[in-house]
Amino acid sequence: MQAVILAGGRGSRLHPLTETIPKTMIPILNRPLLEYPLSKFADYGIDEVFLTLHHLPESISNYFGSGQNFDIALRYALEERPMGTAGGVKSLESHFTGTIVVSNGDVFTNLDLSRAISFHREKGAIATIVLTQVDSPSAFGMVETDSDHRILGFVEKPLPEQVTTNWINAGTYILEPGALSYVPDKESCMFERDLFPNLLDSHAPVYGFPSRAYWMDLGTPVNYLKLHNDLLYREITTPLSDLNITGSVTTGKQYEVHQTAEIHGPLMVGSRTIIQAKAQIRGPVTLGNDCLLGSESMVQGIVAWDRVIIGEAATVSCSILGNDVVIGPGAKVEAGSVLADQVRVRPGVTVAGGTKAEPGIVL
Repeated sequence: MQAVILAGGRGSRLHPLTETIPKTMIPILNRPLLEYPLSKFADYGIDEVFLTLHHLPESISNYFGSGQNFDIALRYALEERPMGTAGGVKSLESHFTGTIVVSNGDVFTNLDLSRAISFHREKGAIATIVLTQVDSPSAFGMVETDSDHRILGFVEKPLPEQVTTNWINAGTYILEPGALSYVPDKESCMFERDLFPNLLDSHAPVYGFPSRAYWMDLGTPVNYLKLHNDLLYREITTPLSDLNITGSVTTGKQYEVHQTAEIHGPLMVGSRTIIQAKAQIRGPVTLGNDCLLGSESMVQGIVAWDRVIIGEAATVSCSILGNDVVIGPGAKVEAGSVLADQVRVRPGVTVAGGTKAEPGIVL
């Protein structure tokens, strides 16, 4: 069986982090987001996966190679210009031999894909959209179905008085090759706005598979931090067999923690990271590889990527720090800040809450 992961977007909602890294490569507990779905595909009988790429494609292909570590064959489809979600899949049409799975690359879920595939086949669907429930569909797109789960229509970002269901498109689709005949050749086309409404207009059998699996759209810094919290507090388990979150502190290799450091987990510590004397950690916190947490510093609710330095007596709260960020001694980074790669915060400076700092700038 074959699958397509849509991995070409710029990740504009995670800007400025995605200036230097594709959104599918952002680290989740120090592992690229894309690694999580790839690790499960073989279990569902998927042996060939196509990745549609556009923004910073080499960082993805260089990391994952041919897919041998996942018992699948990885193929890369570089889009010279964005073709839209459905247009990118249409360009691969000649490679497909049967039912295909398509998923958005910026979603984290523990969906049991085998159940969704069985549902699709039982219904005789040409297309099945996995659905998830949210508190308010007004920020998404509402999907209306009948009692047999056949899709009746879509309402994009409905007003509160228009809400009739809280089921929304979860970004995973199961398609028969015939569905792609409704997509024009070499034109930009979207699943949500173009293909699926066209299928409904043609009275084709389109169904919604209602899933109560964990689902998180990682398009925003708030959701990115929330996912780390849920993983570290074990609200959701990780599919990576070698990433076992069992206690308050999960560590990499050759890390160092001074005996006077004060740690209140949960905490993920990367390899070769050093936590110096009297440093305070108030979880949930994720520290990447080769980081340094200076003496008497304090971090709370943060995700720090690789090679981050937090200076002596500095404080960072509920923020995201990209690769090679340096927080000077005595500096303070307030909640909701996002500092992209190689940002420098001068000693003693306070970075106001909600700050978004472009790569390489000095604050």
